[in-house]
Amino acid sequence: MRRASVGTGLLFTLVLTACGGSGGSASAPTVEMVGPGSALRGAAFEASLAPTGFAAGALTWRVVQGELPPGLGLEASGMCPTWAPFAKTGTVDDTVPGALDEVSGIAVSRRNPGVYWVHDDSGGGALLYALAHDGTLRQTYSLAATAIDWEDLALGPGPNPDVEYLYVGDVGDNGTNRASVTLLRVEEPIVPAAPGPTIDLPFEAFSFTYPGGAIDCEGLLLEPTTGKPYFVEKRDSGGGDVFALPLPLDPSWTPALPVTAERITMGRPMPSFATAADASRDGRRVVVRTYFGGVEYVRQPGQSFESIFEETPCVLGLPSLQQFEAIAYGPSGLSLVTTTERVLAEAALYTSTATLEAPTTKLVGAPTAVGTWTFTIEARHGDGTSATVEITLDVAGS
Repeated sequence: MRRASVGTGLLFTLVLTACGGSGGSASAPTVEMVGPGSALRGAAFEASLAPTGFAAGALTWRVVQGELPPGLGLEASGMCPTWAPFAKTGTVDDTVPGALDEVSGIAVSRRNPGVYWVHDDSGGGALLYALAHDGTLRQTYSLAATAIDWEDLALGPGPNPDVEYLYVGDVGDNGTNRASVTLLRVEEPIVPAAPGPTIDLPFEAFSFTYPGGAIDCEGLLLEPTTGKPYFVEKRDSGGGDVFALPLPLDPSWTPALPVTAERITMGRPMPSFATAADASRDGRRVVVRTYFGGVEYVRQPGQSFESIFEETPCVLGLPSLQQFEAIAYGPSGLSLVTTTERVLAEAALYTSTATLEAPTTKLVGAPTAVGTWTFTIEARHGDGTSATVEITLDVAGS
């Protein structure tokens, strides 16, 4: 075992611990982190994780303890991660009459550890639900808004840089006959320790249309640094597009005066029956859920966020036995959760974790929150040898 201090600075402190599969010998594999000695919220950050002492070949990289700082992620030269088989880890609460029967949006809270945010599909009312990770209802929230067809949910930045916001896409339009659709923005509340009466939440609404007329979009994702919203079109026969709203979002965009969304350049059309989407918090990957599975897009190093839609996606083996319409990354981007409408059966929550396979990897992104995070990253070879890096990272305000 070897301990070292690396990259200590005013804002950033690393403590590295490497463990080899052969005990504590001098030849045991190790991992060194090489990078800048400071980190600021909103500023680009990049550090390399360089392994030594391993046999030739790719390594599997994963976070084994703690969470990466929001906005940072592991990047392995633009390659898709390997996802473990999805396992059932909970069941959406079925004890509230008329509620949570058709979950069509989910987001994983960072402000409230252990909480999923969800909402129902059309007909469910303007309600947001905080669930424990086992699916138990923690709290119900109400918005004094019209809920025509809420289809997806995302977490991301907004006007106050010290908190995150919930974005709700009231964008469903199966009949493609809506004159305009709406994006809602709500400051994420602190969930109480014990459930209580429904809590009212203030919100902002932004109405918009699509170029060329009405479109049915069911996926919503955010560029995690700016909060720019993107909407994924659902088509039964494939060929769907992606649209984005300009920034800053403007409350003067009303049903009477909606803004027109922009169509994004894509390398290939979206898959058929796209029902949900999300972006990892480091902006390196985008997942799109369909009724039958899903795909994941990976942004290449040095490219813009929107360039991700020009890449050829990787196919994901997602559960598909019911009408799945919700998916979200965890804060580190190395976990996924998906759930389904309750159709003649329970609405199960399924989760998976990811590993990266590459000789080296990087910790990259732009931190989006101030604070201190401690996490451990493991590099493992196919022969069983491994090394871990324990990192304590302080991020200061910009």
